[in-house]
Amino acid sequence: EDAGIPPKRPKKAGKYPPFPPFPFPPPPRRCPNKCDLDLYKKCTCKSPAVYTKDGRGNCNVGASKLDLRVWCYVDDSEGDPEDVCPDALPSKSKPGYWWSRIACITG
Repeated sequence: EDAGIPPKRPKKAGKYPPFPPFPFPPPPRRCPNKCDLDLYKKCTCKSPAVYTKDGRGNCNVGASKLDLRVWCYVDDSEGDPEDVCPDALPSKSKPGYWWSRIACITG
């Protein structure tokens, strides 16, 4: 008598991916160059601060509109923004300016 217990279903083959081989490979020793912030000490924000027309920028410091992902215009006195900041992109709203998120954490 089954006493109201449903029968067990057979396991489906291939339902779960196979386990990776053991032992697991070790984690990388160092981050690639883009993680090493010491390489980007010249990647800094413009000073005095520069903002967009609607008040964004400068890593949200003094900004009248805040962004969830902070950024600032790159100080180009240390060299070509493309060379000093690995993530520098040309501004679409301010021709001649470059912006970066990394500059907010290196300066």
